[in-house]
Amino acid sequence: MWSFNYPIMHFRWTFVVLLALKLVLSFPASNAHDQRVSVLPSKRENGGRGRILLMFQGCGVKTSLFKLGLRLGHVLRSEGYHVSLVTILQPDEHDGVEDDHELRGFSRVDVLSEGVIDECRSLKGKISSMSASRVVGTQQLLGLLTPQRILCEALLANQTTMAHLRNLNFDIIISESFGPCHMILSHLLGGIPTANFLVVSPSSLPHALFPQKMDMDQTSILGRLQFTAEMMSLHLFYRRLWGYYSEIASKYGISTLGSVSEFTSSYTNASLWFLNADPVLDYPLTLPPNFVMLGDLTSHPPRPIVDEGLRQTIAHCSSKGHIIVSISTIARQLKGTTEETLVAGLSRLPFQTLWRNDRPSLQPSPTDNIHYTGWMKSNDMNDLLGLNRTVAFITTGGRCGIMEAIYHGIPMLCLPLMSSDHHENCAKVQKIGMGIVLDIHSFTADDVYDAVLKLTHEESYQKNALKASHAFKSKPQYPRERVAFWVEHVLQNGDRHLKHVGSGSFLSLIYSTCLDLVIQLFLIAFISAFIYFKIIK
Repeated sequence: MWSFNYPIMHFRWTFVVLLALKLVLSFPASNAHDQRVSVLPSKRENGGRGRILLMFQGCGVKTSLFKLGLRLGHVLRSEGYHVSLVTILQPDEHDGVEDDHELRGFSRVDVLSEGVIDECRSLKGKISSMSASRVVGTQQLLGLLTPQRILCEALLANQTTMAHLRNLNFDIIISESFGPCHMILSHLLGGIPTANFLVVSPSSLPHALFPQKMDMDQTSILGRLQFTAEMMSLHLFYRRLWGYYSEIASKYGISTLGSVSEFTSSYTNASLWFLNADPVLDYPLTLPPNFVMLGDLTSHPPRPIVDEGLRQTIAHCSSKGHIIVSISTIARQLKGTTEETLVAGLSRLPFQTLWRNDRPSLQPSPTDNIHYTGWMKSNDMNDLLGLNRTVAFITTGGRCGIMEAIYHGIPMLCLPLMSSDHHENCAKVQKIGMGIVLDIHSFTADDVYDAVLKLTHEESYQKNALKASHAFKSKPQYPRERVAFWVEHVLQNGDRHLKHVGSGSFLSLIYSTCLDLVIQLFLIAFISAFIYFKIIK
């Protein structure tokens, strides 16, 4: 016969399991009254626009990450803010950066560090080795972020630069989310507000609850189990990343950021989170009001082509239309025939191809219908996608390019490069019916030829692309108005009212899913049934 000790024992073990789950899966809850995570209203005089520091440094001013930050900077400047940029200049960029019209009008904080430059030089090799493997480890991902960590140490150690930053009296720091040096810098500059910009898929948010993988059934048990495993892995990645920066904070005597838990609390509870996302691609998420979707930040009507050579190339293109290709040097190095395979497939098509190439002067166009364009100073990929005769876009799955293609209603052929974000972005494009995904490790010339013909001749892809474009553009505010509103709102009113009481921006996984209540209710039902069947009957 069973004794009453059995259910009591299970009841105790349940709370032990819950405690373990809380430690493993949940992010530390923060106190809503803790001044580390709550920002008071700004004390700016005369209600004028504030000063903003942007940290989207990347490995040079030609990287897509820096271009995204630069676009945000132009948006903020158009709304009257004074914007400063932290920049890393590669040796070959020093001569041309002063003449770059896109950088004019910004205050620059140039960081010159041999350690950062050396790490940036080795970055392509690291990404190439990762892309060749279908499984990527946490340590490999952390290796990609080494330049940001070295940059952080170089920036904080430079007393002249730090004194200059203090004199500028910034009102808020906006930084890309995987280089959280801005949390330390915020404390050293007097505790000014911070905002995180998530440049990748919102499924990498620490608090995401449901599967973001659009190639999986969102309600299936398999999909949820897979996503739970990915979230646990992502949680370990974040803790390792924040551990590095908490050590840097300790060197500068910032006790409130000296442990991983404390750094986590401050980082995740930033005043604002800007997401490179949009409901058209990312199904609606349950987010606090200080999470602002800016997937349309880099998308805009096309500007006239400035480069004379590119303008002539476009003018001589076939009337049947042209294809835009944007794949990185790393993608072309995965195997010796990757670029040759693309060329073989595209050369058979009746369309002209505009292919953005890093060094077109050293690599002439391989066929009559393929033209290398190089890096465009006065125009960007958005301008090419917006051309009237663009019929398809070939991409490795970068989020900004995909968003711009959705804006212009261009069907896509995806060759996902990275194991996580690129694959997810491409799967979502395929899910909404405006793209085809090929395996970059095994695709053939026939695959490319057939896929492009399918994208350009099957009416469903065109219809779905135009439908997505219309929904993408149907917003009550332009991105510049959205950014300006929320930045000004936080500077005028603080951020305490925008967060969950007692836990900041993020609820723990257990609390948000009511897992503790479900288990306790199950135990109550089990004990009640046990008493009924064993005692009463």
